[in-house]
Amino acid sequence: MKDQHTLEIRLPAGHELNEDDLEMLRTACEALASLSCGSDAACRPAQVEAMTAEGWKVRHGLTWIARAERGHEYEEALGACRGEALCRLCELTGLHTVDGCP
Repeated sequence: MKDQHTLEIRLPAGHELNEDDLEMLRTACEALASLSCGSDAACRPAQVEAMTAEGWKVRHGLTWIARAERGHEYEEALGACRGEALCRLCELTGLHTVDGCP
């Protein structure tokens, strides 16, 4: 069995995190650590193993989701980073100002 490592993360000064925030941060860090394993079979979830055994080429990663709501209007965009998701969201919300667009 491989040795376990613990990371210490510096949080921005003056910010208090509640238990939900800490759990979300822990989960995100664990997901990043899992992704860093790459194709190491020991790090691959059972679902990936099962799909690979059936001949599927499986790729996965973390994605940012940006959402905007205004009244009954709703837009959502995905991106590989926060800036990409926000740029795509800005494009989608901008369509609401163009005549003839929903």
